[in-house]
Amino acid sequence: GHTCQVSTSVDSYVGMAELTAALRQGMTPIVSYWSSDDMLWMDGKGSDGQGPCARDDSAACSKSVKFYGFAVEDNDKKAG
Repeated sequence: GHTCQVSTSVDSYVGMAELTAALRQGMTPIVSYWSSDDMLWMDGKGSDGQGPCARDDSAACSKSVKFYGFAVEDNDKKAG
C-alpha cells in the first residue's frame, strides 16, 4: 500500500441545513471503506469526464485503512 491524501468539505453542500439539523439531533457520521471492480458508477469519469477514476481494480486496494484527523465541527462557532 501507499498513502493517499483525501480531502472533502461540505461547506457548500446544497443540503447543509438539513445535514446540520440531523447532526444536531444526534445522527452519527459513518465512514466506510470497501472495494469492488464495479464502482465506476460512483467514482468513474462520469459524463463530464471530470471524475477521479478511469478503471476499477479492487485487487489494488489494501485490506485495511486508518482514518485519523477526522472531525465534525460546529461551524457556527468558527464563523465568528
